[in-house]
Amino acid sequence: MNSEGKQSSGGKWVLISLFAVFFGFMAALPFQGWKIRKLQEEHALQTRQLKEKVEDQKQIVEALGQTLETLKAEAGRPRPIRTPLILTGHSDSVTSVRFSPDGKRIASGSLDNTVRVWDVKNGNELLTFDGHDGHVHGVAFSPDGNHIVSSSHDRTVKIWNSQTGEVLQTLEGHPAFVYGVDLSPDGKKLISSGTDSTVKIWDVQTGQELLELPGQSQRVYSVHFDPDGERVVSGSLTVSDAGTGEQLTVFNGHSDRVTCVNFSPDGSRIVSGSRDMQVKVWDSRTGKEILAMKNPTWVTSVAFNPDGSRIAGGLNYGSFVIWDSATGKELFNRKGHLKDVNCVAYSPDGLTIVTGSSDNTVKTWDADF
Repeated sequence: MNSEGKQSSGGKWVLISLFAVFFGFMAALPFQGWKIRKLQEEHALQTRQLKEKVEDQKQIVEALGQTLETLKAEAGRPRPIRTPLILTGHSDSVTSVRFSPDGKRIASGSLDNTVRVWDVKNGNELLTFDGHDGHVHGVAFSPDGNHIVSSSHDRTVKIWNSQTGEVLQTLEGHPAFVYGVDLSPDGKKLISSGTDSTVKIWDVQTGQELLELPGQSQRVYSVHFDPDGERVVSGSLTVSDAGTGEQLTVFNGHSDRVTCVNFSPDGSRIVSGSRDMQVKVWDSRTGKEILAMKNPTWVTSVAFNPDGSRIAGGLNYGSFVIWDSATGKELFNRKGHLKDVNCVAYSPDGLTIVTGSSDNTVKTWDADF
């Protein structure tokens, strides 16, 4: 074959190869296009998913921000106190309430002349003590919970078996109505006070009067032992030695009758309430006024919580108030009764408050806030 024939034959094969490559490329184009579209769709899906995640994260951040703002707004504002139990049974005003040392029972005294004992868990009435011939003004449990003492308009103080309601002792000696009553931390002494402007200390075992404290300048509606049992505070705003009767401190500051007094759990402070519509906190040793809390009406009852950080007070228009005992700031004010709140007390664990009222009811409140 001559050279021209070879060149012609080689040119044909080149053309054929070129056509094969071209047609192969053209045949592959649809597959490549589908692959590109697939990649584009996957990319678009990933982009949408990423945007959705970002949007979700933004919403979460916004929600957290709103929650944080809500928490900031609620800071320092206690949640509402619930009223889990309403104890009914008294037929007249409830004048005094106390928890048992184990926190399982409540004792209440009333103008219906009875003392009643209640189950804290379910509100059931466990016992009714009938024995006084007049209004019951004060009640208290013994430190072991086995006894309840009560003070009355009939001018007596009675010591009861808290499990049976049996009267164990009747203490006579006040020439007028007996209001305040309390037991020493060791349960061996009892203190009482009344409208005869006297404060008396008794031997629980024998029922004998041990002391009459001097210097009581007015009707004494409230008395309490300090946590050590060495001192007593009375509603005439005096602190006396529980063993000798010596007057140790006199407090001046209220402009009207003092209705209630109490020691702090460590004995360093005294809280008092008065018809001058003030609650005052005092240094129990020096008599110096530490705080004064003004109220819209007069105060009927006051009590520290077990750690001394708060004070609860009953008011004579159906409300009770809780204050910060260090600053005097009002933490809570609740109108929980239809009539005057005559008495308040904290449970031993500080989680519950009990109130008694002229609407004849006893109520317990969740104080854990």
